Amino acid sequence: MVHHFPGPDCGDAELALIGSIVIGLGVPLLLLVLPSIIGVPVLILALLLVLVSSLFGRVVIFAATGNWLRRRFFPRIQSDSVALLLGVVFWVTLESLPYVWPFVIAGLIAVSLGLALTARYRMSWKKPRSSDA
Repeated sequence: MVHHFPGPDCGDAELALIGSIVIGLGVPLLLLVLPSIIGVPVLILALLLVLVSSLFGRVVIFAATGNWLRRRFFPRIQSDSVALLLGVVFWVTLESLPYVWPFVIAGLIAVSLGLALTARYRMSWKKPRSSDA
C-alpha cells in the first residue's frame, strides 16, 4: 500500500523564492517610486503577509517535523501534543546553534512564505478518497 504525502513540490519552492525576492527587494524599491499614500498600505500588507506566513508556516513545519520524529522514534505514542513538542524542541535547538541559526531562520521564513502563498482551501472536512489523491 503506497501512502501519498501531499508535500511541497518544485513549484512551491520556486514560488517561495519569487515571493521572498518580491517582498525583500520589490517592496522597498516600490516605496521609493510610489507616493507615500500608496506605499504605506503596500508596506503594511507586505509586513502582514510575512507575519502571518511565518506564524502559519512555523506551526505547520513544527507539527510536520514533530509527527515525523514521533513516528520514527516513538511509534507507540499517538499524542499530537508530544509531536508538536518534539517539533518545537527540534527547531528551537537548531535555531540556537551558533553560526547556523541565520540560515535556519531564513530557511524557515522562505518555506513559511511558500506555504502561505500555496495554501489551498478545502470546502469540506471529508477525507479525500483514494481516487482523488
